[in-house]
Amino acid sequence: SSGINAEYGETVSTNDEAESAGEYAVRNHRFYWMFIFGSLLQGIGATPPGIAGSTYMDEIFSQKAFGIAISVLYVIAFLGFPISMLLGAVYLQYYVTLDPPAGLTIRDKEWVGAWWMGMFFPSVAVLFLSFFVGLYPRQMPAA
Repeated sequence: SSGINAEYGETVSTNDEAESAGEYAVRNHRFYWMFIFGSLLQGIGATPPGIAGSTYMDEIFSQKAFGIAISVLYVIAFLGFPISMLLGAVYLQYYVTLDPPAGLTIRDKEWVGAWWMGMFFPSVAVLFLSFFVGLYPRQMPAA
């Protein structure tokens, strides 16, 4: 049987039997498939803009300007992940509701950072920028 270690808030074994990694994996296999599904959705969503964006840029820029434009596109894509991690660290310093209960500080175990800000602000930026993507012509101009 197992119980809760109240001091640390974690589940511990009370019969001195350690759970093997295989038993843990079998017990939590549904989460594995959830992550696989999430990665599949991310791949489906992230691939077309990269392909269509670079193709569109090839159509609208001159051969000389295309190299600079595609470089800027890939540099922004490359720096996006590290910047998001740094912003996530900043957002976690704020309480989840932006108004912490009296006496609760960032050093307390009960502190929950504003994890949602890391998704909210980039989502607003993407919605704003998607307006401009909607201004693309229905058909590409002839090259």
